[in-house]
Order: sequence, then C-alpha cells, then structure tokens
Amino acid sequence: MLDIPQDWLILKSELLEFENNFDDSLLTEDLFQIRRDDFIIDSGWYQSQNAFITYLILKSSWEEPIVKIRSFNIDECLNAIRLVILYADTLRH
Repeated sequence: MLDIPQDWLILKSELLEFENNFDDSLLTEDLFQIRRDDFIIDSGWYQSQNAFITYLILKSSWEEPIVKIRSFNIDECLNAIRLVILYADTLRH
C-alpha cells in the first residue's frame, strides 16, 4: 500500500486502484499525480517505452525533471513513488 503524506495534495490516483486489481488495459500516461508547494510527482504508463515512469518536477519545469525513474511493474512503480516522495522531502529542508 502506498501511504501518501498528508501535506501532499492528490490530483490523480488511478494508479492506487491497481495495487490490488491490476488491469493493463487501463494503463495510461495519466495515472498518478500529487503536489506539494512547488513540487509535483507524476507517474504513468508510457507504452512507447513499455514502462511506468515517475517524475519529480519543480516549478512546473516538465522539460527538466529533477528525477525520472523507469519501472517495469506496478510494485516497482509504487516503490519509485515512495523514493521520490522521500527525496522531495530532503530538498524541502
């Protein structure tokens, strides 16, 4: 289970529904997004790369993400989101 800290605002959470009931026919680029202050964490399925990609974005600079992690299954993707949340916390202080 992915626990999202309360100081993050959930904008999209479809990815969380896959934790217990994975259906690859529903995979899209827009599966998960949270925001806190100037940080955005975004994760989705990119068919062209056959992978989930999780981004950490600062100040809406999508062209230059701070972090980009490729994952090849749902568990790896959820772990990537956990790591990016922790990393964003280190940048905040």
